[in-house]
Amino acid sequence: MDWTTNDLTKIITLISLPYSEEAVDKPADPARVLAVMNVLNGTNFTSDDVEVIVEDNNYKIIAKEGGNFTGELEIISEAVTFDQVYPVVNLGNVYLASDIYNNWKKDPTGSTLIIAAALMEFSGDPNRFSAFYSQAIMQAFMQGGILDINIDDQLNGTFYLSGSVPNIFNDSNVTFKFHVILDHRKYLNYNNEKPKNMEQIKVTLNETYTGNNLNDIRYAVVKQLLGQFFAEQYKDLWYDELLVDKPYNTDKKEIVFRAKPGSKILASSDKMASILTKQPFYQIIATLQEKIKWSNYDWKNVRLKLVLFKTIFLLFK
Repeated sequence: MDWTTNDLTKIITLISLPYSEEAVDKPADPARVLAVMNVLNGTNFTSDDVEVIVEDNNYKIIAKEGGNFTGELEIISEAVTFDQVYPVVNLGNVYLASDIYNNWKKDPTGSTLIIAAALMEFSGDPNRFSAFYSQAIMQAFMQGGILDINIDDQLNGTFYLSGSVPNIFNDSNVTFKFHVILDHRKYLNYNNEKPKNMEQIKVTLNETYTGNNLNDIRYAVVKQLLGQFFAEQYKDLWYDELLVDKPYNTDKKEIVFRAKPGSKILASSDKMASILTKQPFYQIIATLQEKIKWSNYDWKNVRLKLVLFKTIFLLFK
């Protein structure tokens, strides 16, 4: 990104962040703090640009000497509001399983929590910061928070959420807007078959991991499971649609992927929400096999074997 200033204090302006143990289950490490601050401020700082210093329970971001930026600032561990966590409230199309929508129409009060869990997955994609506090958001649901969902006959809806969680969320609210489409997304599985919850789908690819070809591997996974036409149709989006659940294992030669919850292309859910959303959580285990390099093949040995075979054939003819 190009900035009109190189002063960190003028670039990173949102510095309130609940990072205590009660907020994130364990004290946040420096890399996590930097990732969250990038999401909050729309920046893309790396450890090459800045250093995150931990002093007791205080965090500082300091520009590295000799780098492109100057200055330092302190991250304040204090509660945030829902509108800070969810700055994007227009969710566009959301995909709901038919039985979830139909059950909500019959009994809106009794089905509120179920449909809310499904909607929250779609709110998380444009608001990536929320993923860091998913448990706290669920806690707000369960501890007296207000949920109000309305969907009209044209399937346009609103989703109102308010509540608080001590030291994490101040008492606040947010209203999302969306349009319901009854789910027809594809499952990332052979022949579009709906996976079982927690299923692991195995694929073997004629690919070699180089460290910078993850997108090629993602494309190959989709092509093998759902065909080349579908893989080509969304080839520029797979980098954001297939999440790496476990990085490349050099011993097993495998990478574990999963479809992004809240995707508008692939049907899936995360572990916590899958019980309510009627969509499974599943993983793709991609095993890589090195391509044969024909240029390095021992053609001389092949020719000798062919000559030997031909000689034996003529002797017994």
